Amino acid sequence: MFCVYTANETCVAGCSPVIESNAQVEVEECPFSSNDPCYTQSGGEPEEITVGRQVFGRLGRAATFVDPIDVDVYRFSVTDTDGDGGASVTMTFASSPVAWAAIVSDAACAPLASALRTVSSQLCVDTVSASVCLAPGNYRVVVAAGAYPTIGGADISCTSPNKYTLTINAVQNCGSICSTAQGSCFVVRDNPGCDNPNCCTSVCTTDPFCCNQLWDSTCVSRAGTMCLSGPPANDTCANAQAAIIGAQTFNTIRANIEWPQIPKSCSTATFARDVFFSWTADRVGMITVSTCGAWFDTVLAVYDGSCTQPLVVTCNDDAPLCAGVGASKVTFEAECGTQYFFRVGQRSVSGGEATLTLSAGSKMCQSCPADFDGDGMVGASDLSMVLASWGLVTGDLDGDGTTGASDLSLLLAAWGTCN
Repeated sequence: MFCVYTANETCVAGCSPVIESNAQVEVEECPFSSNDPCYTQSGGEPEEITVGRQVFGRLGRAATFVDPIDVDVYRFSVTDTDGDGGASVTMTFASSPVAWAAIVSDAACAPLASALRTVSSQLCVDTVSASVCLAPGNYRVVVAAGAYPTIGGADISCTSPNKYTLTINAVQNCGSICSTAQGSCFVVRDNPGCDNPNCCTSVCTTDPFCCNQLWDSTCVSRAGTMCLSGPPANDTCANAQAAIIGAQTFNTIRANIEWPQIPKSCSTATFARDVFFSWTADRVGMITVSTCGAWFDTVLAVYDGSCTQPLVVTCNDDAPLCAGVGASKVTFEAECGTQYFFRVGQRSVSGGEATLTLSAGSKMCQSCPADFDGDGMVGASDLSMVLASWGLVTGDLDGDGTTGASDLSLLLAAWGTCN
């Protein structure tokens, strides 16, 4: 309580809202009340303001405190350019004293209790109101000191801390943002809403910021809590998703940790959550796996072996020349027929949806193992290679580690064009 008291006694006296360079300065000067038509006096006329342009004003009256309490009233216009019946309007308000702003109809002296939207501020903190859809036409915004709907400020004079800034913001999409928004609910972006109407509505009911301003990491986290019933399907190695050459989406929200952390000899990074993909090599050469483009910090590791006895092949935390926020990329040499596990996850508390991309060369694994020279048929040159490898591993066809009579028999049985 002492800190709150000190803040009120110290910060209010010294604070001033941030005034934009092109702000419209209130025409009314203290102690006059020329823009109040009826709330504490009569005869004034609302000052015209423009949507999207900040207004800088003051609340106060003469130091004798015999004049009416200062109330400022402005008029603004709403247009409907997209034909959906109106515009979505919000207010951004910052005030040195405790004060509020309320949008009302353009009727003469509209009751404050009938306000269409309100916002309050003190200590010069920028506060954004919830949005409201307004039909095209004129509206008024009333600014007064005190706690809405009470008109306070009886002790605020022209020399008191009395500054405020107000901006009326409007966007043309007045329909439900959740019915038109694009983009996954589990990816951050600079636009409000997400493409799952039910999930979007649930999140925005709890946190209107997600539909009024932008879909940030807090919105993603809320979506994970409110819209997912449990861990992702590929939360464990046993349920690893089959990877394909190309891109596949994954989601780390609500995932768990199954395996021990990767050895420090590979990377000092640790998984906060992880999911699994599996891929059986159908081609040879260098294979690249990446999360480039991820919006959160990822960790990536490649394993062979089995789900119960995994063996690390390679790993990476933050890869250079890989777009994204701490995105990862690894390259390894694949062996035909070997099953690999791709373990991917978030490094910190922030996670969500991203893309795992698997890139590989075009040289497919041979379906004709006796075709050593790769000419599409088993013939004399392949026989020569087997004979030259006799007793060695290089001509081994039966998998016993040595080139011998059984390998020669397999080669002769495959003689001719490869199928």
